[in-house]
Amino acid sequence: MAEGSATVALTMAEHLGHRIRFNTTANTVEIGSAGYRVITEPGERFESDAIVCALPAGSLRRLRMSGV
Repeated sequence: MAEGSATVALTMAEHLGHRIRFNTTANTVEIGSAGYRVITEPGERFESDAIVCALPAGSLRRLRMSGV
């Protein structure tokens, strides 16, 4: 990216606004026929039709995933 490697993330954040959780650990991803559910460490749940995972391998290993 000519503008720098953070351009994609910053552009997405601009469009997602209040739906982004900073300093919040996602510890569980559940994948089912009806969609996806992400559960954060404090217990907040998010459901969606799709998810984007941009975690490095080390962090991804700590994430509990079901339905894969």
